[in-house]
Amino acid sequence: WTSAARYFDPPSSVDKSLLKPCQETRLMISQAMKHYVEVTADWDGVETVTAEGTTSIRGRCWDGYFWYPPACRDDASKCVIFFTGGWNLEESMQKAAGWNMPLS
Repeated sequence: WTSAARYFDPPSSVDKSLLKPCQETRLMISQAMKHYVEVTADWDGVETVTAEGTTSIRGRCWDGYFWYPPACRDDASKCVIFFTGGWNLEESMQKAAGWNMPLS
């Protein structure tokens, strides 16, 4: 019972044609991701991008559709799928990082 992923399908089981790619989500909002880093100090969960002389921070997506918290970054199959629909995304990311929850 200490490994929640045993009871759920992994992120790889999701039909990605039904999802928005990360590029179309709040993970691309620099101010939101800056705040995430300020709260969690999790620089591995974001990436710094420079384009046309402007530097921004965006959420890192390893497969183009899911952001993985520290608890399951090394093995995405240990992540429990958590759909936000965009609502409370940053809050969910902060909780996953701060409480070591394997939510993707």
